[in-house]
Amino acid sequence: MQFRTIHEMLTGPNCSGFGWDPEKKIVTTEKTVWDAYVLCPKTSNSSSKRRRRNEDSEELGELKELTTLIVAQMKDSSNVMSPAMGREINEKQVGLSEELKKTSGLTTVE
Repeated sequence: MQFRTIHEMLTGPNCSGFGWDPEKKIVTTEKTVWDAYVLCPKTSNSSSKRRRRNEDSEELGELKELTTLIVAQMKDSSNVMSPAMGREINEKQVGLSEELKKTSGLTTVE
């Protein structure tokens, strides 16, 4: 074990129950305390941390890939929707203009 790990086991705020045997120069604890320590994600060994980091990195890569696909889909949809919306607005403006032309010759009595 590295010094930092041992130091955290003996002095850390979440690591009560550990002791030090000065003759054998080893950390001591009860089995239940050790089992809980090993299962705690904050205290697991560096290889499992490295594995988690790799898994996180893979997930991040997948998220980036999905984000890129979503952005591309949104861009394609926007390119299709913008002209369609423009045509619809234009048609409504033309229709409104035609209706206004009909009213220009009317008087208040009609």
